[in-house]
Amino acid sequence: MKVGVIGAGTMGQGIAKAFAQAGFEVALCDIKQEWAEGGKSKIEKGYARLVQKGKLTQEDVDARLAAITRASRRTSAPTATSSSRPPSRT
Repeated sequence: MKVGVIGAGTMGQGIAKAFAQAGFEVALCDIKQEWAEGGKSKIEKGYARLVQKGKLTQEDVDARLAAITRASRRTSAPTATSSSRPPSRT
């Protein structure tokens, strides 16, 4: 199952990591592609620190990072099965 996380800030990064850890494919989306890329980059840095401290293996990190893709909200969110945000009430 693929999950869409709208917003690649601190909260979105944490949600994406939790879903990836649980075995889901995650589309980390933001308004701009570079923001989504920045969010994934911060996730990678955080995981690197956990590997360095011996809390995770590199194999675990690689599997989790492979589950997280990044894209602009307009290209990936509509194809996701679920989202971390409720639909707008417009």
